[in-house]
Amino acid sequence: VTGVQTCALPISVSKGPGSYTGVRVGIATAKGLQRALNCECVGVSVLEAMAFQVKEPGDIVAAFAIGKNEVCRQDFEIDGDLARAKDAPRIFLIEDFLSSLDKNRNAAIVVTADLFSKLRELGIESAQSKFFELSAAPSKYIGLRSDNAPPGEILPLYAREANDS
Repeated sequence: VTGVQTCALPISVSKGPGSYTGVRVGIATAKGLQRALNCECVGVSVLEAMAFQVKEPGDIVAAFAIGKNEVCRQDFEIDGDLARAKDAPRIFLIEDFLSSLDKNRNAAIVVTADLFSKLRELGIESAQSKFFELSAAPSKYIGLRSDNAPPGEILPLYAREANDS
């Protein structure tokens, strides 16, 4: 279209994982802005952005708290400038999450501030693995695009299916 300007930067939106409603509202808002401003829209996985903060090569566990006693976790491998997902996001009770870390003794563990606080309240000290507290907003990773969605398409990641409680 002649005479239509485009944005200099793409609109970045969290594609999850997160609550069903929250993810859908965020993506719908970003898509509306995309159309109104004629910008590219890029979906960023929260867990991938968290894992990407660890610049050392190797295994990474990225996790954040859901509700009072649950954790959403995904495993990654840092390979050069990419955080490659080794599995899909999964939900654990906090006790099961801690037990699952025994299998990842050499992994760096990246957690959000709220989960970091919960772990400290439980008296968890990491003798086996390194805990990194999330220090930057995931929108910093605007260039991350690991899914195979067509340009302009954002594939949401939900923490739970719509009918889960």
